[in-house]
Amino acid sequence: MLAATATPAAAAPSSATAVSCGTTIKRLPNGGGVFPNKKWDIYYRNCSSKAVKKRVDIARGRDTPCSTINAGATKKWHFETGHFGIDYPRSVVSC
Repeated sequence: MLAATATPAAAAPSSATAVSCGTTIKRLPNGGGVFPNKKWDIYYRNCSSKAVKKRVDIARGRDTPCSTINAGATKKWHFETGHFGIDYPRSVVSC
């Protein structure tokens, strides 16, 4: 499962404003249960003066669709895979 949001840097939540320019991948605690899902939050902060098109490169899985990230904005994706899933977010790449 993958969810995405984009927020201008000025209106971004405190966790997103602390993200440095470029890509940040944060591994989150696993969910509950016997076989909990593995979870990540992926951030991309565009510090350039132009909008860019980016996608999340998923190793051993399907990449996300391309997204336009405006200048000064931070985009957040959330990725989850099953306990035995072999896919994981590798990086944010250009389209």
